[in-house]
Amino acid sequence: MGVENQLPYKEGLKIGDRDKNVILLKNFLFQPELLSGVPSETLEIFDENTRKSLIEFQNSANIPATGNLDSQTLEAIWTPKCPYGDTDVAAFTKILHTGWPKNTNLTWAILANPGDKMGFVTSAINFAINEWKETAHVPINFSQVSMDNAPVITVEFDNLKVRMEQEKQPWDNTMVAVTLLKGFKGEAPRRTMQVIFDGLRPWTSSGASVAITKAYDLFANMAHEFGHVCGLNHSQDASALMFPFRKNGARFCKLDDILGIKAMYGI
Repeated sequence: MGVENQLPYKEGLKIGDRDKNVILLKNFLFQPELLSGVPSETLEIFDENTRKSLIEFQNSANIPATGNLDSQTLEAIWTPKCPYGDTDVAAFTKILHTGWPKNTNLTWAILANPGDKMGFVTSAINFAINEWKETAHVPINFSQVSMDNAPVITVEFDNLKVRMEQEKQPWDNTMVAVTLLKGFKGEAPRRTMQVIFDGLRPWTSSGASVAITKAYDLFANMAHEFGHVCGLNHSQDASALMFPFRKNGARFCKLDDILGIKAMYGI
């Protein structure tokens, strides 16, 4: 089933309405076990629990908490969300890991050839690296190597739902990319990162709205994920590159992102 059939698309639904889109909305808002065994005719009803859960989502997305499936809420639902936690965010972007020693050279490679998109993917990676180095002045270096040279960072395209299940990590329909940290706890001999994009989703180099392109901006999502590579978690500043909701075209470091890098690396 394609993502178009998994997410609600009908604007204007409100409490008391009955529609098959309400089932899609509930699938988005609730854990599957809460809906298991419920008759479809009941799932089609926009009830009070749905309204309350929708308000919680609207609050988390920093949009008006109307409790209705309005245009802003639909856009937020269709906006991909990075899965890292959003709590305990400081005045600047939260630190995800302890960072890298200054002037570290992080090697990267594309794990699997994404076909005719190889140049497209490489361009997005180079854009992300340049944005963090030139705008936020992150004091680490990056260089591309082959997979034979055991890169620190791998960029992959895979079935993200299956991959997250294999990693025993949570997944939902809003996730289109994730950065997995390996060896960052305990006495692991080597720290690596896997930047994984959902290969079942449509990707574009355009920064136009997803409502127009029907595809996700790889450059914006790559820049966000490389912020995690640099060591940052999420920001509560909706203008920041590290804000968890990723809009097409939101590709550039803002003040909050820069402050996060400065705090982490002492620059």
